[in-house]
Amino acid sequence: MSPHRRQVRPQTNSPLKWTIQWLLVILLSYSSLIVTLGWPFIFGHPIQAGDVAERDYVAHKKTSIVDVVKTREAQEQARESTVPVFKKDMKAYSASMAKLRSLLDLVKGRFAQPSNEPTVLKVLDENLVSTVADALSKKDYQQWRQQTETAALRFIKSTPLYPDARASWRQIVYEFLPEDMSTDLRNRTASLIAHCMQPNMVLDDEATHQRFESSQIDVKPVTKQVESGTLLITRGDRLTVEDVMMLKDMGNTHAHDLDNLLGIAIALLAAFCLFGVFLFTLEPQFFFSPSAIALMATVSVVTSGIAAAVGREYPQFVPLPAAALVLSVIFGRRVAIVLALIIIIFARVSDLIDGPHLVALTAASCMAFATNITKRKELMLTGVMIGVVQAIGYSIASLIYRPEGPAMPMMLELI
Repeated sequence: MSPHRRQVRPQTNSPLKWTIQWLLVILLSYSSLIVTLGWPFIFGHPIQAGDVAERDYVAHKKTSIVDVVKTREAQEQARESTVPVFKKDMKAYSASMAKLRSLLDLVKGRFAQPSNEPTVLKVLDENLVSTVADALSKKDYQQWRQQTETAALRFIKSTPLYPDARASWRQIVYEFLPEDMSTDLRNRTASLIAHCMQPNMVLDDEATHQRFESSQIDVKPVTKQVESGTLLITRGDRLTVEDVMMLKDMGNTHAHDLDNLLGIAIALLAAFCLFGVFLFTLEPQFFFSPSAIALMATVSVVTSGIAAAVGREYPQFVPLPAAALVLSVIFGRRVAIVLALIIIIFARVSDLIDGPHLVALTAASCMAFATNITKRKELMLTGVMIGVVQAIGYSIASLIYRPEGPAMPMMLELI
């Protein structure tokens, strides 16, 4: 049995010394818990988009701040005026020439087979082949083909062909054909070559992205004048990215809320009084023991301190179940349950731990209360069971709790 379970009364030979020790323990415990539980309100937390404004933000003097809307408009305008970066597509050369040679072979075939035989050409290819064949004689075919391939090869190697400039290709390729070719045949050949060509310039995504990013950086922020006393953000408004940037320009990088800190202090004082009445009525041996109260306070301060330090980033490492187990073993379930409940309430009020993880830690603490450890092996088994219950509790809480609110109405609709 724990040594704290015997009846402890103030020493009759030195009541003043006992009273001073008892008051110092209470005062030190209260001060330490105010610091740990009020950590977010004392030292503040970084202002982020999506947070709710805890107070009205007013310009204290005439100053210039970045006009985020105008700056974004300028950045968007710079982005739209930025020319994309293209690179050569070497595959387009062979593909274009292969397509041209296949149609040139078909033109040659028109001199050998009747025109009423079925073909598998597309309508546009069929028309182009027929048009060129009608303007060309069989004896001039070989010379015309050589001139056409030479002109096409010079055209595609020397001319950047962009996807959105196809309409101008025929006029350009016309200049690459020999001048001694008849105007009619020259026009029809230019149309045939332009039809076979593929764009040899493709968009370079990486280089274009880098150019866009560079254009955004080069844009100077647009500022605006704000008069002293101008209300910038109203309390209760949800902060946007633009609001956060504006507050940072004014030097407000962290949110401090002394009103909530005062509320935490008053609520903690009430909790101390109620817990003291509970101990005095039901567990007087602990009430009159400064060492017992100091041990309770130490466990509470360590637990809440770890919650303040890592509760937002790594809430699964907050030792609330371990604290519940230690308190239960030393002081009994009744005291442990009341004290753990107080820690849980203040951890949530101070926003040290988010909802789903706090539910999981509470479930694991309940598992710690339900165990009765008498052997070392039972301690190991209890630790495993606490971890399993915490994981299950978090999974269930994540399904029910959402950032925008509980998901219970949706679950009821599914049922």
